[in-house]
Amino acid sequence: MSAPATYGELMLGTEMGIRHGVVWMQNLPLERREFAETAINDFRDVLRALKEHTWVLLDTRRVQGITEAGAPDPRERAAVRLGEALDEIVGPTPPWAWVGATISPSPWANAAKCVRAATELVSTHSDAAGLPRTPDLDAILRESAARQAGLAGVGDLTATLLAGADHLALRAGQADLPWPEVRRLLPDMGEAQALARDVAGLGSLPTWLQLDDLTVAHPPIRTGEPAAEFADRLGRLRLIAWENARSPHPSVDTLKTYATLGVAVHAHALAFHGLPPATLRTQPQVPRNLAPLANRGRAWQDVSRAIFSWRSAEPGDPVVAEDFARVSGLLRSFAPMAGAQPDLSVADGHHLADALTSASKTTTEIGRWNRTTVLRMGAANQIYIPAQILTGSQVTETEALVEAKIQGRYVPASDHFIDTASTLYRRTAPKKDPALSGPSGLSLRVEPLPVGPAASPPGHDPIARST
Repeated sequence: MSAPATYGELMLGTEMGIRHGVVWMQNLPLERREFAETAINDFRDVLRALKEHTWVLLDTRRVQGITEAGAPDPRERAAVRLGEALDEIVGPTPPWAWVGATISPSPWANAAKCVRAATELVSTHSDAAGLPRTPDLDAILRESAARQAGLAGVGDLTATLLAGADHLALRAGQADLPWPEVRRLLPDMGEAQALARDVAGLGSLPTWLQLDDLTVAHPPIRTGEPAAEFADRLGRLRLIAWENARSPHPSVDTLKTYATLGVAVHAHALAFHGLPPATLRTQPQVPRNLAPLANRGRAWQDVSRAIFSWRSAEPGDPVVAEDFARVSGLLRSFAPMAGAQPDLSVADGHHLADALTSASKTTTEIGRWNRTTVLRMGAANQIYIPAQILTGSQVTETEALVEAKIQGRYVPASDHFIDTASTLYRRTAPKKDPALSGPSGLSLRVEPLPVGPAASPPGHDPIARST
């Protein structure tokens, strides 16, 4: 199973199709009138697709606020005007446009297909009401910097395409298409081209790596290639953790599975870097570059201990359990915690290191959403603890607690246990230091490596158990 296309790949396909079509039109004549008509239809179709993509990136519900704001963002204001100008040129897509239509082999037809696929990709992350279906809607698509990068790219593509309009008109006239018809289908586009340049901006186009890597909301699991399956299952675990933070009835058993996942990911990552659990027991100081991994792994250990005795009414999510079991098996094959590491080429070693780093970042997001889940469950009295673990001072608060402790029953978790778990979850998802995180991908994609404390806290056990 091939990997699902990313937004960056689709927009690159759009760019290649547009540029190839412009070069083709500049250098090759249109031999017959029907060729000219097809070329014009494809040209207008790309403009229509770019217009639709512009509105999706802007989010049509924001357009009125952009136009009425006293000091709107210049790029967004230009994008609104560009969308309106393109609508005047090509109009809306007729509902019968594709009925009986033949597929054109031209580069512009392929560009229109790519940009429409990118539009659909973006649309999968929200429902009909505009509410998020994945965490990436707010984290990426509604991030101002990502929107700026996306709109700039669309402006650049539109300006490039419109630069070929005069050549297309000339070729169409040479192919005996009546000039009045040429002027009707290809009116003066100078204003739209100027607006497209305003949207693109001056200098290099801004970039946003997370937007380029974005794929559809629910990609299938690829089981043919272990590295791809590892990434896909972690992605699904990430999505379910986000959904649980919004669910009215999540499960404590699922939270326990996620805590074990956090321990496993960091233990195997450290083993890959030469620090298996047996070594961590005897090594007094963790290397500076691995300290963040060790600290997050120990935070997940503490979370796992804190919630081990918890119960809830809802059973654990079987999909989470299945994905965790498979991810654990893949981790044992990638980076075993005992014995020699697999013999990998330099390129494969770098690829595996990147995959483990990405997995650690994923557990950081999972920890943040799990904390939200715990706080919501605690507020709704959905978490139960054995009364036997309560201290004497805690039990004497009410007679019911005394009786529950004597009879070995479970009682709703008090604020003390919820707050303790919340504090531990915070350690699994430390705040980013803005001085170390770079410009978030705008214009510059290279960021400094995260830096953590040089030594691990005394008295901590190594992450995971030696086997």
